[in-house]
Amino acid sequence: MNLARRAAGGAAWVAGTTYLNQVITFLANVALMRLIAPEAFGVLALAVFFCTLARKITAFGFNYALIHRQDELDNAIGAHLALQIASAAIVLVAAIIAKPLVAAHYNTLTAAILIGVAVGAAFENIGTTPRVLLEKDVDFRRLQIVNTIINVGINGLAVLGALLWPNVWMLLVRLVGAQVAGAVGYWYLNPHPPLRRPTWSMLRWYTRFGAPLWLGGIATFAVLQFDDFLVGTLISAQDLGYYTRAYALAVLPTTMVTHIIARVAFPLYSKVQHDRARLSRVFGMVMRLIVLFSAPAAIGLAWCAPEFVGVVFGDKWRPMALLVRLLIAYELLRPIFDDVGELFAAVGRPKTIGRIQVAQAIAMIATATPAVYFFKAEGAAIAAGVVMLVGVILAYRQVGEHVTIDYRGIFVVPLVACVAAVIASALVLAHWPVQNEVARLAAKIGLFGGGSILLMALLQGRRFWDEYRYLRDRLKEEPTR
Repeated sequence: MNLARRAAGGAAWVAGTTYLNQVITFLANVALMRLIAPEAFGVLALAVFFCTLARKITAFGFNYALIHRQDELDNAIGAHLALQIASAAIVLVAAIIAKPLVAAHYNTLTAAILIGVAVGAAFENIGTTPRVLLEKDVDFRRLQIVNTIINVGINGLAVLGALLWPNVWMLLVRLVGAQVAGAVGYWYLNPHPPLRRPTWSMLRWYTRFGAPLWLGGIATFAVLQFDDFLVGTLISAQDLGYYTRAYALAVLPTTMVTHIIARVAFPLYSKVQHDRARLSRVFGMVMRLIVLFSAPAAIGLAWCAPEFVGVVFGDKWRPMALLVRLLIAYELLRPIFDDVGELFAAVGRPKTIGRIQVAQAIAMIATATPAVYFFKAEGAAIAAGVVMLVGVILAYRQVGEHVTIDYRGIFVVPLVACVAAVIASALVLAHWPVQNEVARLAAKIGLFGGGSILLMALLQGRRFWDEYRYLRDRLKEEPTR
């Protein structure tokens, strides 16, 4: 079986269980959001930000290093476990030291939740070594089965608990419970890994290997979570609750539809990396598939957001509908940026994306701070889109060195079809208004979905079918040597 086909099979298994877990988590979030106030989600998000910051500072790509290492594994595994335990201890001590400062600047509840989040992070670190060994052995099936069992059990218990005790502590119990159960489950699957007391030379190797990844991890953290810190600090925990839940909803459809495509893209790009014509064709096809799925998902969600939020989450969450709409640029651009990252990695230029991420982090700090100060959470949503646009522009300025891109066919046609579908459905509803919110939501989904599919089928249906057959043939092509 060739490499690309095996990659596609593995990606299909991981994607299937990932989608199932996302659906389970989404349904649990709907229940919890109906039971628990928005400010509780904001308090937890703020505590998670501080804990994650401490973890990123101590993270040097140890997991990548262990997967990469092929010799002296007993020493390498022992060193990895020792580093994970040391990192957990540092994060926990940092949380304890920061507790009075957080209590003074925010409140005692946020400080107490921070300690709980740090305890959960410590358990997650302890379970990381056996989990990474399972990934190293490509044992995704057992790993995903354990993850799914934990996800179902913890979310079920959290919803039942929230019926009796609807506050931030139940959100913390869900988070920490999943981390503790994960650590137990991973050690159960891999109870006796070969361990040896680590040597100083092995510990130094880990830090040297992971040092280049450290800056990229910090930059990615700034791009993805600095806006949370600003909203929670400059505005309120309630606004942060709206913002984090709007963000989670906004990225859900695009991540679900592009996950498996991205997993298959890397081996395909790697396979044809030295043939510009073939690489250009494969890259164009993959990017067209991403835009074909993500554009209707993002634009459709923005169009239906007011009714969707009200019907699904309830009246107290209606303020997040505007945030979902303002995050549309981020929704559209994130999968495009991620796929370009796969291309650069496949052609041997991973540092290019690292430099772009640093530029994005600088842009996030520079733009999000005044945006949140003047425009509150809405400013954070706009800044997130601007930062992702900066990343896409910087990436596409260099991607032309490796591929030729049909911008009109890939980007313009699907976007025009989706915008036309929105306009058409708006005109229909203006002429035949629907008063009931549930019925109006159904009408919007039906009109937009049908219209966008019809238009894209008319404009690109034949081309999409030809490219699907080409990709299918490439996956069958050459056996692995």
